[in-house]
Amino acid sequence: MKTTIGVCYPVAAVLNEETNTYEKGFVLGGAIKESISISKNDVKLYGDDKVVASDQSFKEGDGTLDTTGIEDENVAILLGHEVSTEGEVISKTSDIAPYVGHGFYAKNYQNKYRAVFFVKTQFSEPNTENETKGESTSYKSPSLTYKVLEGKDRIWKREKTFDTEADAIEWLNECANIEGSTETDPE
Repeated sequence: MKTTIGVCYPVAAVLNEETNTYEKGFVLGGAIKESISISKNDVKLYGDDKVVASDQSFKEGDGTLDTTGIEDENVAILLGHEVSTEGEVISKTSDIAPYVGHGFYAKNYQNKYRAVFFVKTQFSEPNTENETKGESTSYKSPSLTYKVLEGKDRIWKREKTFDTEADAIEWLNECANIEGSTETDPE
C-alpha cells in the first residue's frame, strides 16, 4: 500500500450470485472521495494464562462514496428502485438494494495506479443536503454509503497496481463488465 494522491473512476455492476458474474456495469460519476472502514474479527484463544491464538480476519466493511453526480437510472439500479417509462425514479418501502461489485482506482505518489474492486457490496439510501446559493457558491455532492461483504469463495476484495491509468481503467471495466467506457463525469 502506498500514499495516494487522488481517487478516480468509481464503477459498479449488479452481482448475479448464482453465476458469480456481473451484469453490464456503469460509471458512478466523477469520484470526489472514497472512504472505507474495515471491521475485523477480534477473537482470542487463551491457554496457560496467555493468548495462544487470535483471529483478526475480515468481518465486513463500511464505505462512503462522494461523487460529482450519478445518473438517475444508475442510482435506481444501486438502490433497487424502479424507473418509469417517463424516466421518473419511484422509491418504495419494499425496495431492496441488490448486491453489486464496486471499484475505483487511486494514483499513488510513485505515479502508479492502484485499482480496487470489492466483489460484493450493498448500497443504502443516501442522506441528502441542499442549500440555497448565498453570497458564494457552496457545492453539495451526492454521498452514498455501502457495506462491503464477503463474496463467493470467501473473496471480499481484488486489487492490482498498474503503471498506467488506462490499464487501471481497463481492469476495472473488465471487473464490472463495462464495455470500453472511460467516461467519469455524467452529462
